[in-house]
Amino acid sequence: MSALNGRLLACFAGVALGAGVPACAGDGGAAQPATGMSVTNCLAIGGAMKDDNADLMKWMTLRKDTGKVVVIAYATSRAEGADTRMSARLEKFGWKGTALLLPDVLKGADERKTAVEWLPHADLIFMTGGDQSRIMQRFKAAPDLRQALDYGMSHWATPVAGSSAGAAVMSNPMFTGGGSESALAGSEADDGEQDDPPAAAPAKPGETMPADAKPTKPAPRKGVQIGEGLGIVSPMIDTHFFARGRVGRLVAALEASKKPFGLGIDENRAVSITGGSMCTAIGDCGALLVDTRDLKREGGSRTGVRINLLSSGDRWDWPVDGQADKGVVSPRTLGQGAVAIDAPLLPQGSPPPSAWAKGVTLAMLKRLAANPHYAQNAESEGFRVCISADPDTRFGWSAEKPGALTVTNARLEIYELTPADRAERAARRAATAKPKP
Repeated sequence: MSALNGRLLACFAGVALGAGVPACAGDGGAAQPATGMSVTNCLAIGGAMKDDNADLMKWMTLRKDTGKVVVIAYATSRAEGADTRMSARLEKFGWKGTALLLPDVLKGADERKTAVEWLPHADLIFMTGGDQSRIMQRFKAAPDLRQALDYGMSHWATPVAGSSAGAAVMSNPMFTGGGSESALAGSEADDGEQDDPPAAAPAKPGETMPADAKPTKPAPRKGVQIGEGLGIVSPMIDTHFFARGRVGRLVAALEASKKPFGLGIDENRAVSITGGSMCTAIGDCGALLVDTRDLKREGGSRTGVRINLLSSGDRWDWPVDGQADKGVVSPRTLGQGAVAIDAPLLPQGSPPPSAWAKGVTLAMLKRLAANPHYAQNAESEGFRVCISADPDTRFGWSAEKPGALTVTNARLEIYELTPADRAERAARRAATAKPKP
């Protein structure tokens, strides 16, 4: 039996699990230092966070020690007002305190000194979206800033949250751009989103650069677009996941980096990562856990990948050093009757959907849950994506909350299209094309 390397506890809708709130949080009083301990207490948000997302705001407002939230807006060139906007968001959920915009360490010695002093001990450190390369540019230029972050996490268990770029930078390596097609094909990475910025110009340690320095456009790169990240969490993190069809690039990045696990987090959803080994999903169909330990490569095809769709409360423990290489998938209960899905079943004989289009991967998983005996297929210009079930695959849902679907150990295969496949697709498109007026 193929099992997750770690324990995935499929705790379905209706089971209160606290939505993965910070382990060190309390109702007040001074936090006790966690001297000598390595504490990870992070919230990775998939981007496009809405102000009314109570579960995310609860995580970010539960700790009440210093009355201080530090906003790191290094990812954007429009950082002004990020602290005010964050304060307004949190105050809607009862938070009272001061939001501080972390000074840009590239501006000068005084700003760097203040940033290092502010960072370690706060009720929350929040990293905004934008360009994750800008964040790394500053942490590389100021090694003492990274030391301050590590000290806060290890000594005070300071919670760290990030959205979009602020989440992507948590892993190492991190994504720096590109899309699924180029990552899998090794082609020029010109298929990213329009808001994927070019890489920032590197800064040498101690070098002072203008705060508004614009990133320099690098020479065209091919294949997987990854670079050095902070590495404060173990799995590779990808964001805007289902909305931007990024499963292909996550598989390719895990293969290239030889990392076994990745988390693709959708918009306005999150994964809480605590204690260095536990992930908890926040939001229905909020994240996809990708397991490439058994990945096999033949030409451009990748097979043997296992994927797991996580909804609110679903938990996964990844192994730590010395832990046995085995895991347990234990859904609390399986649903009864047909799954209520919001992804209409495709008519028999319909052409496969576009593999990297918005929401296609999630729709495939929902259709698979409705009919596990029918493999789901999608196509891109160069690949066919197949998601299927076998005896190890499990599904969980609730009649009261059908949107909270959980899928464990589904199979993912990505096949490179042959010339015959491409010719067949071209003929199919020609047959269904509408004549020009």
